[in-house]
Formats: sequence, structure tokens, C-alpha cells
Amino acid sequence: MMNQWRGACRLAVIVLGFVLGLPDTQAQVRVSNWQTYSSMLNVKSVASDRTGNLWAATSGGVFAYNMQTRAVREFRNINALFGLDITAIAVNATDGTVYAGGFNGALNIYDGRNWSLVPDVLTATLTRKQINDFLFYNDLVFIAGDFGLTVFDPRRRVFTETVQRFAALPPGGAVRQMLIAQNRLWAATENGVVSAPLGLRTYANPAAWTVHPLGALSNNNGNTVALAEHQGSLFVAQERNLWRLRGNSFDSLALSLEENIRGLASVQNQLFIATQNALWNTARQTVNANPMTINALSTVDSAGQRRFVVNTRQGFALWRDAQTPLVQINSPIDNRFRSVAVDTKGRVWCVSGSGNASAIPNDGTATGISMLQDTTWRIFTQQRTAGMPTNGYYQIDAQPNGTVWASSYGSGTLLIEPDMNFRLTVLNTTNGISASAGTEFSVLGQVQTDSRTNTVWFPNFQTGNDQVIVSRTAQGAVRGFTRGSLPEKRYHFMAIDRSGTKWLATWRGTQMLAFNERGTLDNTGDDVWYPVPTTVLNEGQSCIAADADDRLWIGTSRAMYTIVNPGFALTQPAGQSLIIDKPRKLLDQAYNAVAVDALNYKWFGTNSGVLVYDSNRDTIVARFTTDNSPLASNTVLSIAIDNNNGRIYFGTDNGLSVATTLAVRPNTDFSTMRCYPQPFVPSQDNELVIDGLAEGTQVKITTVDGLLIRTFPTGNSRTVVWDGLTDSGQPVQSGVYLIAAYSDTVGANAVIKAMVIQR
Repeated sequence: MMNQWRGACRLAVIVLGFVLGLPDTQAQVRVSNWQTYSSMLNVKSVASDRTGNLWAATSGGVFAYNMQTRAVREFRNINALFGLDITAIAVNATDGTVYAGGFNGALNIYDGRNWSLVPDVLTATLTRKQINDFLFYNDLVFIAGDFGLTVFDPRRRVFTETVQRFAALPPGGAVRQMLIAQNRLWAATENGVVSAPLGLRTYANPAAWTVHPLGALSNNNGNTVALAEHQGSLFVAQERNLWRLRGNSFDSLALSLEENIRGLASVQNQLFIATQNALWNTARQTVNANPMTINALSTVDSAGQRRFVVNTRQGFALWRDAQTPLVQINSPIDNRFRSVAVDTKGRVWCVSGSGNASAIPNDGTATGISMLQDTTWRIFTQQRTAGMPTNGYYQIDAQPNGTVWASSYGSGTLLIEPDMNFRLTVLNTTNGISASAGTEFSVLGQVQTDSRTNTVWFPNFQTGNDQVIVSRTAQGAVRGFTRGSLPEKRYHFMAIDRSGTKWLATWRGTQMLAFNERGTLDNTGDDVWYPVPTTVLNEGQSCIAADADDRLWIGTSRAMYTIVNPGFALTQPAGQSLIIDKPRKLLDQAYNAVAVDALNYKWFGTNSGVLVYDSNRDTIVARFTTDNSPLASNTVLSIAIDNNNGRIYFGTDNGLSVATTLAVRPNTDFSTMRCYPQPFVPSQDNELVIDGLAEGTQVKITTVDGLLIRTFPTGNSRTVVWDGLTDSGQPVQSGVYLIAAYSDTVGANAVIKAMVIQR
């Protein structure tokens, strides 16, 4: 199943270009080298194998960690898992296979070489599919989940039965954890504790199960989360209480805490109890010193000893004592990528949100800033970074001068300067920016640079003053610009057109606003303000960008709009009007992001994947979803493009996906023109990459005798690819071929050779 899915992904990408029937279009929408970046810090469960590895299930995939060598192997959704949010993991001691269950119900099995998918729960018509626990017994695998309990036969790779009801408990209840004790199979469910004798021919008969009531203070016996056997006694955790089995009922209250219990572990003659912020023993003593947000506890075998693991949102700890350090994988801090940007050095900057979902579209949790440089992530948080006033950033933008700006909801905008230490400066009410509300509350929006003046601009989302937009010069001078009588002043997003007009978009309201200072920051007398008429565009906006044709693209929750003549706002000539189009092929979508690549193609992030749009031909040239590509999620919140190498970053609500395209900013000449691989074997290599082209280049391939073999239309990408076919679609013969490139734009040409070997 997994191999079929991978093959479908590759086929879909090829077919996207083939259907269009145009050689240049096929090259332009070609994507390759998919990668996924996700946070593996949030650990849900840990299991040990017989070779000394600890396997961790995280919200961003699975990793194996060797405690002796500290070697790490990471597995995500490409060539491994189906889905990223893994909620349970276990190792079958019989054959060493690793079972990883997902939030989406996918059962992933690793045999030591390859991952495979068992899709039954994933594809079932269930409201809740999350897998919570595995238990191996008598050549069978019991699988607990929010759907209940199923029994899996690993030899035949089939589910043998599903338990839909336990005794008289309500049907369809979630099973949180299982345990074998006293020759019985025990299950902690959201409706109470049940057990059944081991070795039954079927567990699907409700009468096979016995309900074990909890004590009088147990809140209707429901919502049990964990089981443990300790020194011959059985314990169950339910909300804040720990209950001990006495007779047939859990009616002996062993412990009551101030927080809900999240896990139990019986090791070293002690019973450990985990709540969100502490680790306890039965004497009600806290035994952890390091602050951590605990998810659950797991028990593992390590060097022949039974030990327990503390699973936290910051990594996991194989517990020794209160000073045990966390094992943390280098990764982004969060799996929600609310905003993504690429700076001039190719570093990727990501934020997850401000923590104010009602104020910011697609907002997430306030977790700080993640930065990817080469293959290493660096994390900036208020706790570890001096001068950082908050972790709540909803927007991040990279500027042509190398600076990076992160916008928050209430704490101003953070300027990150590109020196070795990433110097931080906060712009808020203390340095010339008027408050958005109250005296210190400051919300500055998307940051953009006016290339004519090298001045940085950002909207001032505000309710308590008239300072609508703010500028900051290269010398650091800050100035605000005011405009009264505006129905909307709550602007988050901005784009700057070719004339230097700043177009402000509002999510909370409906009316866009255009502003142009005419290059004179100190002379407000010549400023131009233009409220966009709401007769056509009358809904809140979620994204905006300007393209190479000087058109503006504005996304909303229902459609994509384009302003055809943005220059109108600057002069507003009599008898003319602003032209706002709503392309028919871009209707009925919730748009979250828009970005423009080096070929002027528009990449749209929606709640249904990615659209690639050619505005010159009014054509959607590609669609990418989780069904036809390794996209981490169909909810695409942000898009950033590195036009220096054609890499496109898709920030989703469940990971960061990266793909490489041929949309690369062209060179100024042909001095670096080359082709690879050499020699080119079409049956093995599939394509020859011709790189180092200048703007407006036409490429022709000929034999050494001058016979024309293949012609590529004039393009603006640094790269084109050749599949080894002639213009008529026939394979070329083995031999040496000349690749000639000519550009009218730069007035230059170049010729290189390529060796082709047919096998």
C-alpha cells in the first residue's frame, strides 16, 4: 500500500506537465526532491527494542535513539510513515517489528528495513481514529484507540475482530491503555475500567467483559487514562485521582492531586504518577527538578533493567533521578507553520502564531521562532533568548538587506539583524510607534521593503489611534502616518506595487487601503490615500502579494481577487476606476497564502492543498495535495520561495514541506552555464539539467553537424531540463550534442557539449 502511494505521487507530478501538452510548461511545474521538516520534540510514547534503541512517537514522526552511541534515525512521511502525528509506538518482542499508530488511524509497521502501511482504521468510516496503545499477546496484537479495541494478526496482516462494546458500557468508547495482569486483559476506557480473561476465542462478545466500578468520588466512573500493576495491586488513574483495586472494584483512593494524572509507571519498587507539570510518587512527593510539560509515562527495558521514560513536549527522559536531561532531536519547535520566510542567506524562518486565534487568521500557539540554516535548526524563545519580549509571533518576513522581522500581537515587531549573534531590536511604543490599544499594546503587521527608497514599512493594526502605517529608514528613523475618517484601521497584511504604493489588507474588516508617500517621508502634504471601493471586494482578506506584471493578488476565505491596474491609486485619473478581477477558476477556495516565483507563477496555499496558477493563460497548471504528493497537510498556511535555487516551502498546520522547482532566478550572463549529469543516460537519469541560463534565454540542442534536435521556448528560468527526446518525441541516438543558449535580453550566447549514452 505504501509503495503504491509513493508511486502515485511520482506519477501525478509527471502527469501534471504531460496533460498540458506544452514542453515549456512541463518544465516549469516540475517539482522534485520533496522533503519534510517537522518538530519531534513533542513525544507521545516511547518503546525499546532488543538492540538498545529507544523508539519515540512524536507529533512530527518517529525517531530511534541509541542510548550508547546517541545515534538518531528519523522517519517522517516521505518513504516511511503515512502521516506525521504518531500517537503510540511499541516493539513486538517476537520478531522485533516496530508498530507506530497515528492520530489519523494509520498503522505503520517497520521490519528493520522498510515501513509498510495497514490502512484498515485509516480508511474506515469512523469519527475518531487515533491509535492509543499496543499490546502483544499469543501471536496477536491488541490495538487500542479512540475507536475502541481491535485485534490484529501480524502473520496474515489482517484484523480478526473489533470490540464494539464492553459489557453494559456505552458503545464506541475510546480505549486509552491496556494491561495484562492476574491472567486477564485490562482496558482503561473513557467510560470506565473493564477486563476479560486471556485466551478467549473472541473478545467481541460484550458478555466476555467485566466492568470494575470506581469509588464514589470518581465522577461517574468515566475518563480513565492509565493502568499499572504495582507490587501485586492494580491501580487506575482517573482525572486527579489514583484508585487501587479492592475485590472487583477500584474503590480505594490511593492518591489525589491538584492536576489531572497523565501516566503511571511501576519501576524500582516505586509507583510513579505523572501530571502535566510534575512527577510524583505514592507518598505524594514530587521527584522531578527540571520544568517540563509531561504527556505520559512509558516503561522500557534498558541494559537489562526495567526503567520508565518521561514523555514531554520538550523531548523525553530515560529516568534516573531528578536531574536526568531530556533527549531532544534538532527540529523546529512546533509543527504549525503559520508564517515562513527565506532570508538572503537561504536561511528559513518560521513562526507558529501569536496565541490569539480570534485576532489573527490561522493563528496557532505562541511557541517562538524556528530558524533552519543548512540542516540545523536554531530556536529563539523568550526563555532562552535575551531581549525577546514574547513567544507569540504570527508573521515573519525577510528583507532584501538581510534583516528579518517578526510581528506579534501586543509586543510590537522584533527586528533580527544578520550578524553572527542575530542581534534583536524591538519596535513598539517605546521607539516612536503609537499604541494599538491602551498605552503599551502594539500590533505591527506584515513587513515589506520599498525597493525605491530601501525603507521598511509595516501596518499598525490599531484601535486607539490614527497611525495607520509606519516606516523605518535604513538609518533607523521611525515615522508614522495618520489618516482620519477610515472605516477600517485594523490592517495586518501588505504588498508594495511597482509605483511604491502600499496596499494594506484587513482580515477583521472588509475595506483595503492604499497609501503612497511619493518618496518624501517628511512631506505629508503630497501623500496619497485611497480606500478601495467595497463594491467588488467586500470581504476580509487573508493574504496579499504583488507579481512581476504589477498586479496584486488578494486572497480571502472564499476567492482570489486580482487588482489589474494598481497604478490607478496613485493618480486616480478622472473617468477611470480601479479594476478588480475575480478569476473564475480561483473561486470557491479558502486562501491562506500567496507567493510569486521567478517565472511569475502564483502559488496559492489553501485549505485543500496548493494551486499553481499561470495568470497569462488563466490556467491552473498544478495541484498538490496529500493524495498526489508528500505534502505534510492539505491545510497550507504559508508559502515562501527561494528564487535563488527554486526551493518552495509550504508551511502547513502539520509540518513544513519543501520541493524544488525549475523556477530559479536567471543569471546575468552565461559564465556558469553547465549541464549534468555527464554522461547523460536517459534510461537511468530521466533528464539532463541545463543550468546557468540568463534572462530571456532560448535553448537549442543540435548534433555536432548542426542538425536541430530540440528547441525550448524563450524563458526566464536559470534552468531547463531535457528528457533526451527530439521535438517529435523520438529518443536521440548515443553521441555528442551541442547545447546553444542565446538571450536577447542580455545580448549574449553560449555553447556547451553533452554526451548521451542510450542503453
